[in-house]
Amino acid sequence: MKARLPRFFRLRSFWLGLPVLLFLLWAWWDSMVHAAALHLRYRYLGSISMAERYDSAGSHAGALWFSSWRICRVMPWWEYLPATPGQNWFPAPEWAEIPPREYLPTTPGMSWFAEPESGRTLRLPYWLLGSAYLGAWMLVMRWRLQRRDKSIGLTGC
Repeated sequence: MKARLPRFFRLRSFWLGLPVLLFLLWAWWDSMVHAAALHLRYRYLGSISMAERYDSAGSHAGALWFSSWRICRVMPWWEYLPATPGQNWFPAPEWAEIPPREYLPTTPGMSWFAEPESGRTLRLPYWLLGSAYLGAWMLVMRWRLQRRDKSIGLTGC
């Protein structure tokens, strides 16, 4: 008797989706070992403010995060640092908004120090991304198997 592979191994959608799932699993593991961030800085033309706007994306503590914030210091464009040990592998999704904080100028005439710092952050855990991807991938493979079985049944092959 000849051994047969399961039906979904013969699908092209299985082999095209497998590298994406493996990448998500590797990124989840890497986020527990390293903290990575990419910061894009935007300067406001015509503004004399010291606060600059940053859009950031990164991976840390089992989650992928996206941020938009204003801060009064210069950030490096790329960071890849060791993560703190003991992080939770299954963090909760999070939407955080940091309200503007007012800084009082210390010298008269230096009101540009009074620029508020604020920000927004969206954290999407890798377990949530992986589960959503796995569910969508399984639905696509099931649909492909049903279409294939239907076409084989119609042709009689």
